[in-house]
Amino acid sequence: MKNLLIKLNDLVVDISTSSNGSKRKAAEFFLGRMLNSEEDEKCNSGTSQVDPIDCLQVFLESKQVYLRREAITKKYNEYFVGKEFSGLISECRPLISKRLLSKLSKGYNLSFLAVMDQEQASFLAKKCSITQRIIASDSVSQGIENAKKLLPSLTYVSNDKNEKSIATEVNVPFIGVNIEGPEIKTVPSLEEL
Repeated sequence: MKNLLIKLNDLVVDISTSSNGSKRKAAEFFLGRMLNSEEDEKCNSGTSQVDPIDCLQVFLESKQVYLRREAITKKYNEYFVGKEFSGLISECRPLISKRLLSKLSKGYNLSFLAVMDQEQASFLAKKCSITQRIIASDSVSQGIENAKKLLPSLTYVSNDKNEKSIATEVNVPFIGVNIEGPEIKTVPSLEEL
């Protein structure tokens, strides 16, 4: 059976809505005021689609607010995780049905890459009824490397065309979901795998 490592963040579970809300609230805290719509957009589109702390730090520095990464992470997590997962993470919702998950499990050995810490990934897996292996990591590249050690002949599936180069660097085949780009094997949705 073919081993698939599927990106959890915003392909299987909608994380961006909760993450963007947490980034906005943290930025407003550090700036001491509400963000206008243009600032909100800039805050949520920083340098990295995956790492919310990078986005938030770049935004704050553009406003001449320079803080330690640890301080930004702590405040972001107060809003995203909250106490005992009562924060905005509790509003994350699955983007694929249990039926599709079951169908994919019959044809593939599934694992999911979550770019977050293990505790947050486990919470989301339970909330979204995902029983397959979750590989939590600080970055996509680190996650693929970790998965490669566990799963021979791995294929990485993502909806971010920029991650193709990461997979290629470690000799892992890449399948893009609903993306376009040169030399990218792509499918319109996870149902088409």
